[in-house]
Amino acid sequence: MLFYSLAGLVQLFALLIFAFGFFPSKSPIPGFATHESQKIDGAAQSLSLECLEKISNDKPLIDQLVIVVIDALRSDYLFDEETPMTFIRSLVESGNRLAFNAHVQSPTVTMPRIKAFTSGTVPAFLDIVLNLASSGFSEDSIIAQLQKNNQRIAFYGDETWLQLFPNTFLQRSEGTVSFFVKDYTEVDDNVTRHLDHELKHWNSWDVMILHYLGLDHIGHSLGPKSPVLPGKLREMDSIVRKIYHSLTENNRSFGMVILGDHGMTDGGSHGGSSDQETLVPLVFLSPQMSATSVFIDGKRVEQIDMVPTVSGLLGLPIPQNNLGAMLIDVLSAFKRPEQLHKQLSDLMLVHANAVQISKVYESRFGSEMSDQLDQFTRRSGAILDAYCRQGSLPEGEPVSALIAGYLSMIQEMQGRLLVSFANYDMDLIYIGLGMSLMVTLSLVLRLLYKYYRQETRQWPSFSTAILWVGLALHAISLFASSFVEEEHQIWYWLLPSYLILFGFQQVGKLLVHGKDEQSKSSKNDIVKLLIILVLHRVLRAWNQTGDKWAHLPDIGDWLNQPSHKNEVVFLGIGSIILITLILLHRDRHRLRISHFLCVVGLVLVAFAHFSFD
Repeated sequence: MLFYSLAGLVQLFALLIFAFGFFPSKSPIPGFATHESQKIDGAAQSLSLECLEKISNDKPLIDQLVIVVIDALRSDYLFDEETPMTFIRSLVESGNRLAFNAHVQSPTVTMPRIKAFTSGTVPAFLDIVLNLASSGFSEDSIIAQLQKNNQRIAFYGDETWLQLFPNTFLQRSEGTVSFFVKDYTEVDDNVTRHLDHELKHWNSWDVMILHYLGLDHIGHSLGPKSPVLPGKLREMDSIVRKIYHSLTENNRSFGMVILGDHGMTDGGSHGGSSDQETLVPLVFLSPQMSATSVFIDGKRVEQIDMVPTVSGLLGLPIPQNNLGAMLIDVLSAFKRPEQLHKQLSDLMLVHANAVQISKVYESRFGSEMSDQLDQFTRRSGAILDAYCRQGSLPEGEPVSALIAGYLSMIQEMQGRLLVSFANYDMDLIYIGLGMSLMVTLSLVLRLLYKYYRQETRQWPSFSTAILWVGLALHAISLFASSFVEEEHQIWYWLLPSYLILFGFQQVGKLLVHGKDEQSKSSKNDIVKLLIILVLHRVLRAWNQTGDKWAHLPDIGDWLNQPSHKNEVVFLGIGSIILITLILLHRDRHRLRISHFLCVVGLVLVAFAHFSFD
């Protein structure tokens, strides 16, 4: 007994070591960013404050910002030529829109993604667990910077935001619950019903955030090919149109950001790293934009690039731990009085981004990029000095080339940082796996030793041997990623195979024993096996799961169609009657209270389901 207890403790210790290696830890830079820490130091201290004020990076380009998060909005829903989101696409022609094809890091679930596109950080896999019980987010973020700069934030939508950023939004803000996945109408209506009030009182907020869950719920409950999905996309498009036109009529200097927090697979799920889950639209809209280039198919960027870009639009410091690279195309598209001021302002913005991300880079890789940053800083300081003293730029130093140099350096640091945050501690992983393997081998050897010490050895039966072989094959299959994604296919094969072999055994007994009592039992077993095999095939076709074939039509899809509600009701009532008959058959003399409660519970569940639909 002591041996098995020690083996269990060592196995638990091995699991902990493996977990420390598999879930990489992050050490964020503490505190909150300031403009002073991100300004250009190379310019002379005696420069005119009035001159610097004209090109300062803490001057907002817009007065108001609306962020619309459409949960599970994947890229093809917007960039497809036949997209129902016609208003957003129509703004391409006027140059009032820039749309990007944004890549998101896994895990592609809501809470880690909100953390990512508000702080610019990379989520951890442990955030999947925390997603079920979201707690306050204490790192520097756009939301924290807005609060520190006394900006008023209105919020309506997924209550995860209220849990991550408590006591941050206006009192009238309201969250919606995300766990009623069959509801894709009311959950969005509860957000939209506040729009008229907020647009009427547009001067009572600086930033408004809306997070719509309906599209995600359609994916989970009906699938991304559902006939109700285009209608939901049109609804989201009409909401964007309403906000855009209302603020334009009020002559507001505003911008809008429309994005999906993550995508969804053809099966309607998310959380993994497929293109369907990790590619989402990132759209910037504003009547103040005059885009010279149009991204019809979507230029590929990182979703976290939104963080420094929004910071630049609102004149905020870039959050301390941001890994995003500023989308200079967006900032350059905003109209400003003088072209030279515009270029110098963009220069100060990309410098702030470079200084900020270099601190994160230095914390992981040392100061290997500091010489290049110092060189860019000196050149930037010389440009500002010449402009403020002489009203012109130094010869042979084009600002656009310097901005391009900054962006190249930022993207180089971003690339290395993103890879490093996704790396695992392989030494700890190998140690944990090695210890676990040693414990497993020790247990196997112990069992073999006990077996060979027995005076009478009995080999396992044929059916038991087949069962052990099947379990061994299943364990081996987990070394292949495709079998991990489609693990259920192994069970789909193992279960009927085992049942068929067991059926052959019963047929053999039937042939040997003729018409005695044991043959009668074998006949009953064969009939039961046939029923189980038929039911197994029906259940397999009921709901396609996994990754590769989840998009194929199945019985569940057919039943979920609005025109087949009667069939669902019939199946529900029939199932309850059948379960009741089985319970009565098991105990014919009296109906136990447990049987009664079971039936009542099933009736209530069915009633709730049917009434909700």
